Amino acid sequence: MHGPQWITNPIIYVLIFAAAAYSLAFSIKHRKHTRQVRKIFGIEILDTSREWLFFTAFLGLSALGVHLFAEFVLHLYDVTPIDRFTHGLSGMAVTAVILNLRLTRNVAAAFSLDD
Repeated sequence: MHGPQWITNPIIYVLIFAAAAYSLAFSIKHRKHTRQVRKIFGIEILDTSREWLFFTAFLGLSALGVHLFAEFVLHLYDVTPIDRFTHGLSGMAVTAVILNLRLTRNVAAAFSLDD
């Protein structure tokens, strides 16, 4: 046993995968190409659309669900190199989160050589 008994209950993973599927369906159904700058606590942090946020949630929930399901229910980490797949999904989720952040906008204007 790799963890507590409650974590081996497949209902948890069905709910995670259902939330991921809903996020993917929402991001595909309502896709629009409008970016909006969103403020969190008065700071402009997100520069993205609502649909991209739902796609990011899909990637994150999928990575979490696959990792936990493979580890605690199927015990695949003991016998297969499944971590390559789960680390790939996690990398995509982290990349999507970083792309949602307002890190690269107006960088050229901030470091202009015309001053």
